[in-house]
Amino acid sequence: MKRNIIYAIAALVLSSCSFLDEHLTTSLTSTYGTESSLEANMRGIQASLNFFLRDYPENLESCSGLVHFGGTTNRVEDNRWKCILTNMTYTSMSLNIELYGNIYSAINRCNVLLDHLPDSPVEESFKKEIEGECKMYRALLYLTAVRLYGDVPLSLTPNENNFSAKPRTPYYEVYDQIVEDLKDAFSTMRDAAKVEELTPYQGRSNKWAARALLSAAYLQMASLLTVPQDDNFYDPSKEGRTPVFGADGIGTDSAKAWEICYETAKDVIEHGPYKLAEHYSDLFKWTEGYTDSRGRDCWNLDERIITVQSEAFTSGNYIATRTLPTFPPDVVAEVNWTTVSRSGNIRPSRFFFNEWCRRYADDGTGNLVTGPRDSLYTACLDPRLKVALIETSYIPCNATKATTIYPAAVQNNSMPYFRKYLTPTYQGKPDVADYYYMRLAEVYYIAAEAAMHTGHEDDALDLVNAVHKRGGTPAWTSVSVDEIVWDKLLELCCEGHSFYEVRRLGASWFKENILDARNAFFDTMGDQGENYMQVFFGSSDFRYDFADDMNKVRAALLCEFPKEELTANSAMSLSDKNDFSRE
Repeated sequence: MKRNIIYAIAALVLSSCSFLDEHLTTSLTSTYGTESSLEANMRGIQASLNFFLRDYPENLESCSGLVHFGGTTNRVEDNRWKCILTNMTYTSMSLNIELYGNIYSAINRCNVLLDHLPDSPVEESFKKEIEGECKMYRALLYLTAVRLYGDVPLSLTPNENNFSAKPRTPYYEVYDQIVEDLKDAFSTMRDAAKVEELTPYQGRSNKWAARALLSAAYLQMASLLTVPQDDNFYDPSKEGRTPVFGADGIGTDSAKAWEICYETAKDVIEHGPYKLAEHYSDLFKWTEGYTDSRGRDCWNLDERIITVQSEAFTSGNYIATRTLPTFPPDVVAEVNWTTVSRSGNIRPSRFFFNEWCRRYADDGTGNLVTGPRDSLYTACLDPRLKVALIETSYIPCNATKATTIYPAAVQNNSMPYFRKYLTPTYQGKPDVADYYYMRLAEVYYIAAEAAMHTGHEDDALDLVNAVHKRGGTPAWTSVSVDEIVWDKLLELCCEGHSFYEVRRLGASWFKENILDARNAFFDTMGDQGENYMQVFFGSSDFRYDFADDMNKVRAALLCEFPKEELTANSAMSLSDKNDFSRE
C-alpha cells in the first residue's frame, strides 16, 4: 500500500538568468555524512521529477497529434496554443521554457549528489548503490532532453556561482553518455530484493530499471541510424550532425544497434524481476486493499519499472487533473469540487479513437476486421480501449452539445476521457495515482521492434501477442514494424510516449501516419469533421497546413530550443533553435 512520503532534502534554487547556471545557495556538506542523509538526497532527486506529472504530459501528448488539448477552443490564434495544435513547441513558448528548466534543475541535483559522494564518510558499497541510482536518473533526464531538443548541453558537474558558457553537445555524444551512465548504474544499483528491504513503498527503482532504460536508449539510437537522413531532424550538410555513436562500437552501424537493442530488451524480459500484470486493468486499479493474483497491490505491481510518485492534494501536480472530467454525475450535488483547473485537458482525438477502433473493429458478428484509415467504426474488440477510456462523458465540453461518446453515434459527440488515473473514490479532486514513466510492456514492444530488424520475426510476433494475451486483445497472426509502433501507442496511450513515437521513425512516417492521415480523416467526415473542429479547435477548417513542406515537417520532429537559454548562454545564439526551425 502506498504511503505518503515527506521529502527531506535541502533545496536547490535557480538564481541565474540561465537554466544551466543553477547553483547551491547554502552549504550542504553536512547533508552527505550518513546513510539516511544520502537516502534523503535520493528522495529529493525523485521529487524533482514531478514535472512529469504536470505540464509535461499535457503538452507533449497534445503535440503528438493523437491527443486533443481541451483548453484550446477560441484560442486558435494564440501562439501558445496554436504551436501545440500544429505539433510544434516554439522557442518563445513559456511551457517549453519551463520544461527545459525543470529538466536541467533535476540534472543538477544529480550532479551535486555525485560530486559530494566521494567525500562522504559513508561505507563505500552503500555510496556505490546511491551513485548508480543517481546516474540512472541523470540518464533518464538526458534521454528526455535529447529526444526533445537534439543537441543539448552535457553537464556532468554541479554548476558554479559564476556563469560560464555551455555550448550544446552533439546529440550522439549525449547518447554515449546516457549509455555509460546506465551501464554503471546497472552494475552498482540495488537488486529488487534489497530495494524492497531498505526502501519499501518509496517507488525506488532497482538495477534492472537501468537495463530497461538502456534498451529504450538503444531503440532511439538504432532508429536514428535507420531513418534516411532526408527524413531525420538533423541537416546532414552541416558538420558534426550525422550520428556516429561511440557507445559499444556502434558507429554508424544500424544493424549492430538493433542487435544490441534486441539483446538488452530480451535480457530484461527474461532475467529481470518484472512480470506483465495478469490483467491490463490491474495496472490502473488505484484502490486501497486491491491486490492482484500475485498478492501485489496496484502501487507495487511487478510490471512497474520506473514511476513518478504523486502526493495527495498538491496543487497542479497531477496528470489526473489533465485526463479526468471535473466531476462524475452522482456526486455533483454533494461536493464543491465542480471546477478543477485544466480538468480533462488531454483526451484522445477523434482521429486517434478511430485509429484504435479500425485496427480492432467488430463487423457486427463478433469478428475482427480491418478497414481504411478514413472509415468510422462503432465497435472495437480491443478491451484495452474500455480500460483506458471512460465510456460515457461526465460533462459536455460545450453546453450546447451532446454528452454521449463517439462513435456510439456518428454525430458531433463529446470526446472520451482517459481513465488510467481514476480512483474508485474520485470526486473531481486531484488523484494520487503514480505516473508510469516506464513499465514492462514498453520493453516488450522495444524487443519486438528490434526483433523485426534482426531477423527474429517469429519472436516479434510472440512478444506482441504476450502483451495482447494479458490485455484480452485478439492475437496477431502476422506482424510489421508499423503495426508494432501503432499497437505500442494504443497500449501506452497517455503515458508520455506519443510525442517520441510518432517522430522517431522520421518525417515521412510522421507526415503519412499523422499529418496527412488526420487531415484526410476530417475531410472524409465532411460536415461532421468541420463541426468537430469548430467545437474543439475553435475553427471549422483546422488542418496541418505545414504538411506539404518537408522542411517544416522535419522541424516538427524536435522542440525548438528555449529562447531564454539561447539569449543567456553566450555559447549559443538565437539562430540556434534547431536545424529546421519554423520561426
